[in-house]
Amino acid sequence: MSSSFKKLYFSLTTEALSFAKTPSSKKSALIKLANVRAAEKVEEKSFGSSNVMQVIYTDDAGRPQTAYLQCKVRGEELVLWE
Repeated sequence: MSSSFKKLYFSLTTEALSFAKTPSSKKSALIKLANVRAAEKVEEKSFGSSNVMQVIYTDDAGRPQTAYLQCKVRGEELVLWE
């Protein structure tokens, strides 16, 4: 099974969660924190990894979206995002 995860670098501020292809590149997209409806850990069996979380948000048109993040952290650090 191939993975559809792409390596991206995230930045969290008080206003948004943004991401880019490299740490120094321009941010390619962002999720406004005001639009986030939930952030939660995903069950390990869903992706075969214990370090996956989902961010459920609405886009600028008000449509529901889900972003899955596979984090390179220890499991207990992932819980801090919830």
